[in-house]
Amino acid sequence: MNIRHIILHALLGLSATVSAADVVWYSGSPVTYSTQKTCSPVVEKALDMFSADMRAVTGQPARKGAGRIAVYQLDKLTNKEFKALSSLRPPLEQIIAKADAYWVGVRQGRILVVGSNGRGTAYGILHLSRLAGVSPWVYWGDVVPERRQRLVLDEHYESLQRPSVAYRGIFINDEDWSTRVWAQQTVDGRHAKQGLPGARYYRRLFELMLRLRANTLWPAMHEGSTAFFEADGCKAVADSFAIVDRPTASRCCATTWPSGMPASAAPTTGSPTAVRWSTTGASAWQRPPVPKPSTPSACAASTTVLWPAQPMPTASARACRPSSTASAVCSDKCWGAR
Repeated sequence: MNIRHIILHALLGLSATVSAADVVWYSGSPVTYSTQKTCSPVVEKALDMFSADMRAVTGQPARKGAGRIAVYQLDKLTNKEFKALSSLRPPLEQIIAKADAYWVGVRQGRILVVGSNGRGTAYGILHLSRLAGVSPWVYWGDVVPERRQRLVLDEHYESLQRPSVAYRGIFINDEDWSTRVWAQQTVDGRHAKQGLPGARYYRRLFELMLRLRANTLWPAMHEGSTAFFEADGCKAVADSFAIVDRPTASRCCATTWPSGMPASAAPTTGSPTAVRWSTTGASAWQRPPVPKPSTPSACAASTTVLWPAQPMPTASARACRPSSTASAVCSDKCWGAR
C-alpha cells in the first residue's frame, strides 16, 4: 500500500470518528427519555409519536427511563425541577415568555428538549424525529424513514425556535368529494356515514399539524358534513392535541364560534354553514361582520401556515391522500430564525 492510500484511509477514519463529547442517543439499545413529573396531554401525544418514529428508524420504540434525552415543559415545572434545569444553563430567558417556543440542545452529555408550554415542548420532541430522518409527511405522504444503526448529535448542537405568527393552521376544503369519502374508506369507517370526517380522521390530521408546528384548524364545512363539535370525540381529540382554544387571529376570513374552533371560509365556526343555516336560520352570531384587514399582508399573515423547511411531498407521493385534506401555504414568516 503506497503512502497516498495510507493517508486517505487515515483521513476517512478521522471523518467517521465521533467526538467523545458528542451524544450517541441510539447505537443498538432502545432510545430512552425522561420527563418532569407533570406534562400537558399534547406532550404525551408527541412522546407517543416519537416512540413510533423511533420504531420506524431503529426497529425499537422509544421508552421512558433514564437516558440521553430529557424533556422539560416550563409552565409545568415545580420549583425544584426549574432549579435543576436552570443549573444546566439553557437559554430559558429567550423562550419562557414566548408561546409555543422551544429549544433543543446538548448539555453535560444529554439532549435537552425545553418548551415554553405544552405545544412548544411537543414541537421540540418532534424536532428530534426530524433529526432522526422522519418527515412530517410520514403518514400523509407515505414517506418511509431510512433505517439507522446509530443516532449521534454534535456536542455543540443547539436550535431555538419560536413562531412569529400566533395562529398557524389548516383549512379543510371541498371535503364532500375527497376527504369525507377517503376518511370513510380508510380511517373512520362507519363514523363517516354520518357525514363526517370523524375523530379518528382528525387525530391523524392533528398528528400532521403537530409535526408541522401548527395549532389552528378550520374544519370541514360543506353541506352534508356534520358540525365538528357535534361529532362524537372530535372536541376531545382536538383538546388532547392542543388545537387552539378561542383564537382571534383570522380577521380576514374567519370568526369565532362560542366553542372556540376557528371559522371555515364561510362564517359558521366549527360547523358547516349550509347545515346550520338550513336547520336554525341565519342568526346574528353565525355571521357577525368581519373587519377588513388594513393591508393585504395582514390576511396572508393570519392564514399562513407551517413548517417551511419541510416541503410537501411530490404529486405522485401525495396522490394517495385527498388533496383537500391539508390546504396549507408555507411561509418563512411563520417562524423565527432557526
